[in-house]
Amino acid sequence: FVAIVQVRAAGVAPRLLAPVRLGDEGGRLFDDTREALRAGRAAGEIIVDDLLVDSGSVDGRAHS
Repeated sequence: FVAIVQVRAAGVAPRLLAPVRLGDEGGRLFDDTREALRAGRAAGEIIVDDLLVDSGSVDGRAHS
């Protein structure tokens, strides 16, 4: 399994960034969907947090 992360702004059709394809730490496929979903969610949160920080919208990373 792989995780593909896409980031879009609400109400806007085009993506803000190209989709990111993730494998495990060694670049291999994930063993199961749970690992892929966890990695995808974590990557998505980091990307969104970084975009918000870069735009000056927040002072730090969001907490989940």
